[in-house]
Amino acid sequence: MGKRNAFLPEKNPTYRSLKFICDNELYYMVKMTQWFDVVLLNPDEEIAIYAIHEPGHSEEVISYLILGNEKALLIDTGMGIGNIKAVVEDITSLPVEVVLTHSHFDHTGGTKHFDKIAIHEAEAESLQNGVDNDFLITQIIDNYVWRPFPDGFKPDQYTIPPCTPTVLLNDQDIISIGGYDLEVIHTPGHSPGSICLWNKEKGHLFAGDTIYQGPIYGHLNESDLEQYFSTIKKFSSLFDEVNVIFPGHNKTPLDKSFLQEVIYGFCQIKDGSAEFSQNELFITYEFKSFQVLVSKETQI
Repeated sequence: MGKRNAFLPEKNPTYRSLKFICDNELYYMVKMTQWFDVVLLNPDEEIAIYAIHEPGHSEEVISYLILGNEKALLIDTGMGIGNIKAVVEDITSLPVEVVLTHSHFDHTGGTKHFDKIAIHEAEAESLQNGVDNDFLITQIIDNYVWRPFPDGFKPDQYTIPPCTPTVLLNDQDIISIGGYDLEVIHTPGHSPGSICLWNKEKGHLFAGDTIYQGPIYGHLNESDLEQYFSTIKKFSSLFDEVNVIFPGHNKTPLDKSFLQEVIYGFCQIKDGSAEFSQNELFITYEFKSFQVLVSKETQI
């Protein structure tokens, strides 16, 4: 699927056990495994938020572990190349529940390791279908991977087995983990059942694949640009309350100025004023820190 504009962290072994700086904010690298880098994003706050990053693959996917007072919440489970459950258990002994922002392979690969799994009802069937090796092997070719695979990983056996969700989510559902609540925001566009998770008290927006710095995928078979416009309208109504964005790829966290850029960019796409390029497959709308890819068949 291609590189999503990698940023965090540097792919450099000297970062092991070191602090690193992202946009002048200090975060703590708390763990570096063969496949994952784990970063504590808010060391001064009671409810800890960890970014579990997979910097060795072009997707640069990020899952998030939030430690509540009663249980932990894992937002997405990564690619399934490394064992994300082992990483989670090394951080916390709290019971863990999983919420998936959508059903794409790079966010659901480790779901098989967990018992309590929530996803929007529109993505449940896709999750239950799993992903076979014929597709996944095409996503781990040499130019997509630059960190050695972890011990025990066998590319020719790489699959994501079917998983049955235990909870089906809908817009405005509330997920509580003790001292920290998240509201489900249905944000279709990238996929029909994409969601974001919103903590109003702190102004935290966990954005999944709906928005992030880099090429936003609106060109997939299941993507829908008109639904994306509706989703961005929801973000407009939240804008004043958002303090920080935790996206599913690349650089994290992002401040609200990025959300402002996204809102303005989608408005330009809708009114026809956005700059773009195109090839035989799709149109790419270009903005300062992100792009939007749409199918050439898309009518605006």
